[in-house]
Amino acid sequence: MDRGQQQRVSHVHAIAFSHFSTFYTSDIPPVSGHTSLSRVAIPLLLVLARLDYCNNLLINLPASLIQRLQSVQNAAARLIFNMRRSKHITDALFSLHWLRVPERIVFKVAMLTFRSLHGTAPPYLTSQFTRVADMPNRRRL
Repeated sequence: MDRGQQQRVSHVHAIAFSHFSTFYTSDIPPVSGHTSLSRVAIPLLLVLARLDYCNNLLINLPASLIQRLQSVQNAAARLIFNMRRSKHITDALFSLHWLRVPERIVFKVAMLTFRSLHGTAPPYLTSQFTRVADMPNRRRL
């Protein structure tokens, strides 16, 4: 395990929960039923952007570090819906259309690969891929 990855996960975890604790102690009233813009915007802007930043570097993280990142995402969903920790989080993540952290990482890598192969990614990524059909010494079937 890379020490830098562990430090990054610890930093994201600490920053996220400090933002959450600030938000829980603020005077914004809880919303029952549907979410308000403020209840959605704060976790999204402050925390989820940090979860998605450089996802492609997190592809082979150990399960213990992935679980720490997942706890951040779960806390954001609980904050949005004002849920207790004892309630299941799956329905909240589903209603927000959020993938779990391991699925987010794989999705981001798949999107970068797709965009690179189809020429819509930045040139520094596109130049790293070579189509098998374009290789000169490829045997024809």
